[in-house]
Amino acid sequence: MSRTIYLAEFSNGPRPAHQSVFMPTGNAGTKGKLIHVDGNPALGFSLEFLRNFDYADFPTPYWISELGAVDARFVTDTPGNGQLSKDAVARDQLESVATLVAPPGRSLNPFDPALKSGLSADTVKDLCTRMLSLKDKCVHPTSQKPYILSASGGADNSPEGMQNGITHAFVVEFASEEDRKYYLEKDPAHLEFVGSLKDVIEKVQVVDFTGGVF
Repeated sequence: MSRTIYLAEFSNGPRPAHQSVFMPTGNAGTKGKLIHVDGNPALGFSLEFLRNFDYADFPTPYWISELGAVDARFVTDTPGNGQLSKDAVARDQLESVATLVAPPGRSLNPFDPALKSGLSADTVKDLCTRMLSLKDKCVHPTSQKPYILSASGGADNSPEGMQNGITHAFVVEFASEEDRKYYLEKDPAHLEFVGSLKDVIEKVQVVDFTGGVF
């Protein structure tokens, strides 16, 4: 007995489609396991198994194509409680083979030139580069040294279709609330950068959090 393997492609707007391997539970239907990589070009990607994934519920266009077949003894259905879940632990031989394929690493050029209509690739790259360069340009008023602990970011590549128009994400880490307050309200380098965004940014969403505090 064999199990059918499918290529699942999900629309990602103006960017390249997100491609995954899909195997329906019981070898039929729209619900099953999705094998793909998750991450972003700036930080790299990691293998992920989505269990009880139903592509019929996906909010954007998708295409399902038959790839081939594999012996059924190499595949184990893992429906559990029937709810969508994700992990990176192989539970059958097919998933074990997937772990042997190294996911893409960090890109030297993580910026998508098709990010927005009307913006050139150079404009997008310059904007993102200037955002990340604030880590070195922003200096503390007392020490006169950079005070941002870390800054990272990348272009959206989520297959879930819930971005609500957000195309890029950046994470900036501070040592204290006082440093964050200075960055937001007084740092001249940051304020100058924010002022330059008026004509190139359509929407901004900001979330602040303290790691481990829920």
